[in-house]
Amino acid sequence: FVRLSRVVVIALCLFWGVSVAAGAEEAAGLPSEVREAFARLPDYRDGGDRSALVTIRRAVQRGTPEVRRGLASLLAGVLRSREATAEGRRFACLMLLRIAGPDSLPLLGELLRDEQVGDLALAGIVSLAYPEAEAILLDALRQATGDRRVALVRAVGERRVTASVPVLVECLGSGDAPLREAAVGALGRIGGEASLGALAGMLTRAEDPGAAGLAAKAFTTVAGSAEAGRVRRILLRVQAEGTPPGRCAALRLLAETPDPEILRTLLDALGDPVAEVRRGAAEALGEWPDTAPAAPLLDACRGSDDEGFRQHAIASCMRMAAAAGGPETPTVRDLVAAASGVARTDAEKALVQAVFKSLRVLEATLSTGKSCEVVDAGLKPGAPVYMDRPYTFVKVPEEILGATYVKMVMEDRNVAGDGYFRCRVSKPVTGYVAFDGRATDLPAWLRDWERTDLRLESTDAACRPGLFRRAFPAGEVSLGGNRAPGAGSQYTVILQPR
Repeated sequence: FVRLSRVVVIALCLFWGVSVAAGAEEAAGLPSEVREAFARLPDYRDGGDRSALVTIRRAVQRGTPEVRRGLASLLAGVLRSREATAEGRRFACLMLLRIAGPDSLPLLGELLRDEQVGDLALAGIVSLAYPEAEAILLDALRQATGDRRVALVRAVGERRVTASVPVLVECLGSGDAPLREAAVGALGRIGGEASLGALAGMLTRAEDPGAAGLAAKAFTTVAGSAEAGRVRRILLRVQAEGTPPGRCAALRLLAETPDPEILRTLLDALGDPVAEVRRGAAEALGEWPDTAPAAPLLDACRGSDDEGFRQHAIASCMRMAAAAGGPETPTVRDLVAAASGVARTDAEKALVQAVFKSLRVLEATLSTGKSCEVVDAGLKPGAPVYMDRPYTFVKVPEEILGATYVKMVMEDRNVAGDGYFRCRVSKPVTGYVAFDGRATDLPAWLRDWERTDLRLESTDAACRPGLFRRAFPAGEVSLGGNRAPGAGSQYTVILQPR
């Protein structure tokens, strides 16, 4: 191999755009075998001679701070070279990330737009615990488009960059669905007053149900880590001052945290002068945990000629009935009879008759305060597995295809004990738990469930969960935490009516 002289090393640094003053002295002082390895690195391709990579990696691992400064200069030169192969540049980026300091951040920021190493540069910036990294991420986010913008949204969420909240709220109005979903997740991770205030403003100004729904979804994610009284005051203000779509969304969110004051607010909204708000209130009351709103809701229905409002009101009363027990329950029997007396049209009568034909899963909650999501009749290939990871189902056994399932939270996979997941079901169900196939033992609460031969497959390929099942009557379903030896992924809950 050709031994590079000090003059040649400095010339290479100049050619690659490296600051000679910053690192050429250190680079020139590197052992000859390291300098020779750098001379060969720009030509490296997969499957070729890896001896140069081994030499450079060893130098990175063992080098003193002075040596590492020289290595950083030469690695930066490879990364800036237009002649280097993609493989050589990616290796150089990986090595630079191992020794990067604050002075490496500007280069990594430039590389965010690079097709060959942009993903590595982004991962590196996110992992570096320097305040300057946040400004670089935010600047790149403002300029990025397409898939790169989605990746940067996730990155500022992971770093909890508070200054990115206004940009993330703008992303909620995008026509790009992956960008909107990424923004919802990022706002949830950042949380705090900045996120709550921005989303409250978006709810207040929402001009259509779609925008209000996105803002409400993001608000729910953020609100999980906020003080409950503060969240309620914000929603009450949105309900009083917002646009009709925003007010309807606020009513639905208020119904999820019931107390007498909230019930009074919802019932008062049944008489609102805006028809859209009246309908929104009637729909929101369907999520109430008991039948207390049923009588005033049916009274409002009797006095209304608004067909849309009447259908929402009857449908909500029937949801309350379905959640209250079986058809033989006196409360349910009386409520169904009262709704039958109010129903006028065939469509309204059909709503009453259908009360026990479909499964309703209500009040799904996690003991950690994080949000889960019930997906009605949604278990199929391509459906998302978790709230906080991008995994999707790949293969679903025919026996449970199209079943209702719950998107859980991967970050809760180490929670132990009873009562982690709770919900109410409107009719008897067979409950399935898809539990990580790598587990060497089961949580105590799952050990008496029936083990089946069924398996789910998802893009979380290492998991390959087995399915356990148990019968539940109508009413409460309570499951414990996921923690078990060897279990690296959170379980999935699946519910099928019996």
